[in-house]
Amino acid sequence: MNRHLNHVDGGPSTFSGVVKSKVGDCWGLAEWAAKQLKANKYKVRIVQGVNSYVSNHRWVQVRLNGKWLNFESSLVTKKYGSKNYSKTCARLNKIVKTL
Repeated sequence: MNRHLNHVDGGPSTFSGVVKSKVGDCWGLAEWAAKQLKANKYKVRIVQGVNSYVSNHRWVQVRLNGKWLNFESSLVTKKYGSKNYSKTCARLNKIVKTL
């Protein structure tokens, strides 16, 4: 992900937009990551939370060993390299969808 995609505020917010442009906002990158993980047989969900900048930041959680683990898809891009992707940029307040 960090070699091929980039995070851009205001970038595409859908899977198809990210595929076409190779950039996305947190919504698009979360959807892209969730679909890639699901295609590789992981149970995933897209979640949303609040931080000091926005009230609707999105990322992915992956079910491993009976626990939901955070995968901050926005941080695994060219812009950020591979920062600590298990830390999130927001406080969870809702599950958007489970795949």
